[in-house]
Amino acid sequence: MGRPTTRTGRRFPRLHLVVESASQSSRSEGLGRRRGAVLVVAIVLAVAACTAEAGPEDGESSQPFDCAGAIDHLAEPPADWNVAADVIALPADDVLTRGRFDDGLGRWFTKFGLIVRAERAFVLRVAAADRANAVMGWGAGSDPPVPSLTFDGCPSETGEPWIVWAGGVWTEEPACTTLEVVADGVSIEARLPVGIACP
Repeated sequence: MGRPTTRTGRRFPRLHLVVESASQSSRSEGLGRRRGAVLVVAIVLAVAACTAEAGPEDGESSQPFDCAGAIDHLAEPPADWNVAADVIALPADDVLTRGRFDDGLGRWFTKFGLIVRAERAFVLRVAAADRANAVMGWGAGSDPPVPSLTFDGCPSETGEPWIVWAGGVWTEEPACTTLEVVADGVSIEARLPVGIACP
């Protein structure tokens, strides 16, 4: 598959990834709570582990992802895409131009593909600080778009390990939008420059 582009022919945006490991939190949950006021790092790790199991923050439910409607299957993501937590690949350019305005949502649609490893479970969500501005959706289940998606392990129809869906994000204002990928006790932040470059 050639490198996906937006409708305007621009390359996809560069993502800045930040990794937070939660591998130690499950073994010391009770101890971490007692030391929370002192060990800030322990708090961050415990939160990452908790949200990996419980889904999105602030009590919101996570929408199960509909695996139907894939547009391609790949042996591996393009070399110039960012792979996060070995479960998802996102495009890597500097800025993504916002496209059409969706009257129903009152937001601008920014199109980019989503590449997901087959048979892997994880949560993809818009970070809490950006949820007032951004929602997302790909494939058959993108209407309406949502702030959080739960992938239960989509099967590959061709046997190739990576699956591609069309879709994107809808935003009210241009913003460096943070997406969170939570898988196997690890939370990774991917900053998506929607209409504006990330710092």
